[in-house]
Amino acid sequence: MDERLRNYIEAKFGQAKRGFSLQKVMAQLSETSMTAYAITFLVINLFTLLKEAFSLFLYFFAEKTVFAVFLITSNYT
Repeated sequence: MDERLRNYIEAKFGQAKRGFSLQKVMAQLSETSMTAYAITFLVINLFTLLKEAFSLFLYFFAEKTVFAVFLITSNYT
């Protein structure tokens, strides 16, 4: 269990370095660097939530669209 958690955390750091330019953070003070890291991970979490919300929206939109197409086609045939 401990090893899986460690792999997950290291994967998130890799994602932050590749996708969100975490490796380019250069600040004079350690507090400023920590703030930049925290903001980067906040953006990653918000991006994940937005992606899940958009997927849920598409799921319900597609479900209603298919139902509407079924009603329209059944009325004309």
